[in-house]
Amino acid sequence: MIRRGSLIIEVLLSAGLIAVFALFLSGLLVVTSKTNRLAKEESQAAAYAQQNMEQLVAIKNTKWSDLSTGTFYISKSGPTSYGLNATPTGDTLDGLYHRLITITEVRRDASQNIVTTGGTVNGKSLQANVTVSWSDNGNHQVMLVNYFTNWKDLP
Repeated sequence: MIRRGSLIIEVLLSAGLIAVFALFLSGLLVVTSKTNRLAKEESQAAAYAQQNMEQLVAIKNTKWSDLSTGTFYISKSGPTSYGLNATPTGDTLDGLYHRLITITEVRRDASQNIVTTGGTVNGKSLQANVTVSWSDNGNHQVMLVNYFTNWKDLP
């Protein structure tokens, strides 16, 4: 025999469980949405960085002397040619991403291994860092690093 009022308690408990489950699902949807947006932004930033790295390879292969140390952005100077432009700030893409190329000298130790401190400057190698950063619910960045060698002038 069912007691009077127990049906109301069961209905209230069921409604409470459904409300808690719905709240959990809505929170999960919000987190998933933010994660998907960040993944999309990071993928776009990586594509922008890769684009600049490929353009740097084209510059290196065409005319090594166009590469120098400093901070730059790349502009298109012809249908298939690119030029480095000195800048302290880089360039802005899609109103969200900030892209900056930093080229530094490469130092090598006595065994010709690349070192970050000490060693001697190797005039035939440069390190290129392409950094793409953006601010959207926090600061984010993607960085690609590559070493270039003037192989045409090697003995």
